[in-house]
Formats: sequence, structure tokens, C-alpha cells
Amino acid sequence: MIFSPVRAIAIDNNSLELISIVNGLSGRGIACSAHLYDSGDLIPAPPAGGYPHLRLAFVDMNLLDAAGFEAKNVASIIASVLKNVVAENCGPYCLVFWTSFPDKVNEVSPEVLRQLKQQGIPQPSTVTCLGKAEVVPLTNDRSTEEINVGLRSHFEEQAKIGENLENSLAEVLKKSGAAALASAWETMLCEAASSTFSQLYGQAKSVNEAQAGQVFADLLAIIATEAVGQKNARDEPLVALTEGLLELVVDHLRSAASAITADEIVKAELSQKIKNGIDPLPVTTIAQVNRLFQIELLDKGKFPTRTLRGLTLKPSDGFLKAWGGGGGDI
Repeated sequence: MIFSPVRAIAIDNNSLELISIVNGLSGRGIACSAHLYDSGDLIPAPPAGGYPHLRLAFVDMNLLDAAGFEAKNVASIIASVLKNVVAENCGPYCLVFWTSFPDKVNEVSPEVLRQLKQQGIPQPSTVTCLGKAEVVPLTNDRSTEEINVGLRSHFEEQAKIGENLENSLAEVLKKSGAAALASAWETMLCEAASSTFSQLYGQAKSVNEAQAGQVFADLLAIIATEAVGQKNARDEPLVALTEGLLELVVDHLRSAASAITADEIVKAELSQKIKNGIDPLPVTTIAQVNRLFQIELLDKGKFPTRTLRGLTLKPSDGFLKAWGGGGGDI
């Protein structure tokens, strides 16, 4: 796909509740893939090997809607589901139990973690819960059940058309020019950033899996300090961490899964222009690109001074006049 990789998923055996989660997140700008749990199967099926960039997993804690509650059995089902959606090289992700029984989470969580470790499935960095009643009104009337049954067939149909729709959409978007080029490169960058953190988290787990989160933070602190020094890292840790991670992200850019698609799109859009020569642009345009990150154009409270550097494009006749008005501050 030429859009950002899937980072959030939701799994429930109740179609109506699943739609509520996905629509609620989507309405707030959070993309989320939905999977209906049906007798051990996920509809639609997740990608082979799971989601490598997963960071958030909503999972109904009682996927069987069983009247009795046995922590070991519940954990076994959850582990089998996570085995299909969590990729082997997945980095840190948060497991959120979506449940009507939040008081049972402390019973289930340790057993889930034990079974995940036993089966070699990457464990979540955090396990927490969200009560269904906090988000979706719980009703058991006849009309709600009828809606739930209807939505189940919707998910079954979605699984059938999903692949064809994705392929058709990809072909359409490849021909969309600027939008395709921007989306493809942004997706590649997002994948590279995610892969970088997943690799670093993997290193942290190799040191101490039980304390992977703390080791991960220690590792990032070392990277930030090495990049700009202790004082600068202490004063502006985000800038320091960004400086330290940039080279790692660049390495992952070259091997991002979406790089092949991005390469095709960029070649289609730019190769001929580069080969045949580029029509000259107004000097004012070149001047503005050069000053995109100039200090007087920024919110000084938002951008730390150490990040203030710019892009330099080759100037031409009239460039200085266009930039500074013949004597302005350069």
C-alpha cells in the first residue's frame, strides 16, 4: 500500500462493538484495522506473518462470550489470536483489553504473557484495559442483536472484496501524480521509523526481556547523549534523539517494504523530468524553498534553535533580489 502501514487493530466477536471501536478511532483520525473473531478465525484474515508495525491492539477479553470465566482458557484464546496478528519482528505495542469485566484483567494478563512467551510470540510492552461501558452503551435488546447479525455478514463480504479493492485502489493511486508520490514517500518514511524502533526494542529485549521497556529507554538516552552531548541532550532531548536516530532511519529507508512501490511511483513521476531537463521555476519559488526553515518564518517557541538549518538550492540571476528584496536579511 502507498498509505501509512497499519499500526492499530481491533478484534472482537461482536460486530456492533467492533464497528464502534473502529469508527470511534477513525473519527478521531486514528486508522485502525478491524478483525471479527468467529469460531477461531479472524475475518478478514490478517496479513501473512502479522503486522510488523503494530503499536496498539484492542482485543475483546472474552471472545467466546462464555458465561463462566477461566483465566487460563481465556488467555489461550487471546494468545492464539495474537499469534496471527503480531509479527515476529514487531516492536513495542500496547495490548488493550476491551472488556465488560475490568476486574478480571489482573487474572488474565499474567497468563496471557506466560503463554505468549511460551509460544515465542512477541509480548506487549504494556497491558491495560478499557471498560466497554465507558465507550459503548451496553444493550441486549432484540434490535441490537439483529444489527449485530447483519454486520457479521458485512465483515464476511468485506473479506471477499478487500483484496480486489486494495489492488484496484493501488493502481488508481499510482496514477494520481503528486498525491501518489507524496503518499508513497511518506509511507516509506513511516515504515522506516517504525522498523528503526522495532530493531532497537529487539536489542533491548535481548538484554533483559522482563525489563525491555526500561532498557529501551536507557538505549534511547544513550543514543541521544552520544549525538549531541549530555548537556544538549538534557536541555533538548527530542532534538538530541532525532539527531541520533536519523542515520538509523535512513538505513531502514533503503530496505522499507514499501520502497519498491515508492521507487516505481517516483520513477514514473520524476525520471523523465530529470532526464530531459527541468523547466526553470521562478526565482521567488527557489528563494522560498531555501528559507522554509529560516528563523524569522518559524514559531520560535515551537522550534528549538539547534534545529534551525535550511535547504540550499542553486541560486540564479535575481535570486538575492527575490529573497531579500535587494538588501534584506539573508
